[in-house]
Amino acid sequence: MAKRGISITLGTIVLIGVVGYGPATLLGPLPAPAVATLALPTPAAAVTPPALPTTGATAVAQTAAVLAHAGDTAALPISGAARLITALVVAQRYPLPEGPGQDITMTEQNYETYRERVDAGQSAVSLFPGDVWTQHSVLQAMLRGGSTAHADALATWAYGSIDGYLKAAQAWAKKEGLTSLVVTDAAGVDTGTQATASDLARITALAAADPGITAAFTEEPDTLAVQRGLTLPSPYLADTGIRVLYRGYTDQAGIILLFSQTVTTPAGPFSYASASLRSATWQTLETETRALVASAESGINSTADLATGTPLLTITTDWEQSVRGLSGETPAQPHWGSTAPTLRVEPGTITVPLAEGTPVGSVTITDDSQATGDRRIPLIADGALTEPDVLWRLTHPLPLLKALWEQLIP
Repeated sequence: MAKRGISITLGTIVLIGVVGYGPATLLGPLPAPAVATLALPTPAAAVTPPALPTTGATAVAQTAAVLAHAGDTAALPISGAARLITALVVAQRYPLPEGPGQDITMTEQNYETYRERVDAGQSAVSLFPGDVWTQHSVLQAMLRGGSTAHADALATWAYGSIDGYLKAAQAWAKKEGLTSLVVTDAAGVDTGTQATASDLARITALAAADPGITAAFTEEPDTLAVQRGLTLPSPYLADTGIRVLYRGYTDQAGIILLFSQTVTTPAGPFSYASASLRSATWQTLETETRALVASAESGINSTADLATGTPLLTITTDWEQSVRGLSGETPAQPHWGSTAPTLRVEPGTITVPLAEGTPVGSVTITDDSQATGDRRIPLIADGALTEPDVLWRLTHPLPLLKALWEQLIP
């Protein structure tokens, strides 16, 4: 009886094995394809970083992104550059997209402030009680004429008082993430008004992007402003194509230059702004500025960091089928990085059958152009993977049984 029981048990095991072999090999799951990452290519575009001096403090920004910084990282007095902040804070409450804007009637207090500024030897375009200026003409007097009196007049008109303006300016700085900026006056004569070069470059970029501020710099002065003595500064480095938003010197702040520039690329324009503080001399500033502009002409480009169709993956099955994962189209966009971008390949979940053109992963392109940010490009299969034929299934039980086992017991 014992021998008979053993025979029945062995027979049952053999029968189960014979009966189960067919379904396991013919109907069971297929082994996952092997995925390998190919060597990463060298980025197509050469990198020319912003050329910045190591002395003083200089930064380059594109609106919310600081592209490069060199020199002193501390907050420094910004002198008349504070008047750009006044323009931006007032524009937050009274935007000036086009046209003259609202009328601003000068008061006796405005006139008294003007007299105080003149008596203190500060720059001021004249004004009189009852004068009716427009927002546009006040901006011109303040930004192009350097009028400290008009900065005070604009701030008090918009916010009721200088104290009201200062509260609004600090709220604006917090909203914009300008963590180093401290505003203690509207005119830019108080050394307590300070910012780092990085934050000042961002402020310059914001001002250059504001249509009302741009109009104040590009349009002819209003008649009243000319009658009241507004004279425009002589062009600075006009052959470079930069637009100066502020250039000045004080004993406390040193030499300051704020400018913006737009570089044209095949994929469109790229605008950046620069803030330079405490250059050693005016000649040094010119040399430094020309070097920065030259590096922009070389470094700003729209060449794709990765050519479309670059093979980055191979996908191979146990039954000797193989396809590649090719990079999809990289959108052309202007950028300016300081270092070569890095590539990171991430395979996706790949199953068979696989149709040609199916996404099989992605490649992430990372560079230090924060304005551009990381870009994620899909990887596309350049061919199809099909299931193996019956003969291969019947003659390769081990990988099929292993795949079944891994499915049943993950």
